[in-house]
Amino acid sequence: MRKVSDHKGFTLIELLISMAILGLVLAALTSLFTGTNRIYSAQSLVVTMQGNARAAVDFITRTMKGLSTTTDINETACTSSITFTNTEDFGRPTGSSSTTLIDNTKSWTADGWKNFRVTITAGTGSGQTSIISSNTATQLTVSSSWTTVPDNTSDYRILSRNAFSISGNTLNYARNASSATSLAENITCFTLQRYKSDGSLATSWTDTAGINITISAETSTPRPDTGTKGTFTLTSSVDLRN
Repeated sequence: MRKVSDHKGFTLIELLISMAILGLVLAALTSLFTGTNRIYSAQSLVVTMQGNARAAVDFITRTMKGLSTTTDINETACTSSITFTNTEDFGRPTGSSSTTLIDNTKSWTADGWKNFRVTITAGTGSGQTSIISSNTATQLTVSSSWTTVPDNTSDYRILSRNAFSISGNTLNYARNASSATSLAENITCFTLQRYKSDGSLATSWTDTAGINITISAETSTPRPDTGTKGTFTLTSSVDLRN
């Protein structure tokens, strides 16, 4: 005998109610996912901005630690610039010619000092400066002949010439004869300010104890969670060498 099943299926109304509930759940999950993704994207923009600004400030601070008081500086707020020399190496020649300086105590990398400057700071030939055209492990060849050939009574220093400036929203760095390259993007403000030993602002190099560095940056695009660009300001300082 054929049995008749008494199991009932879902009614149309039950299906419609189930679909409505499922739709509400999916809408809530979509909203949660969208909000989480928006927060993640915003945090990613902020982290990138802060990382770039910190890296720029750290590099500037390290590079400026050896600057001299003959530095050229523009302290205009947000559009500052600076050009200075750093001592990279020093010593006393063990021999020289009209276009060379030899120091047999060194083991330099070949052409590692190309386009740097060498200056005689004391002894025979003091006050002369020339650009290094090439070098070996122990010999510097200069681009112009010495007026007075240095000897083993002379002291020399190898100098780099560095420059930081801002153009638009790009912080630039140049070294020696090279063209300026981008150090950091989305920089809205680069300010340098000299200070005295008591912390007050300095207006001349004679009473300058150091330089304050301030960089302001912004995110590359508006934050998805706020609709505006995020900003970040970082400060540092460099004491002048005596």
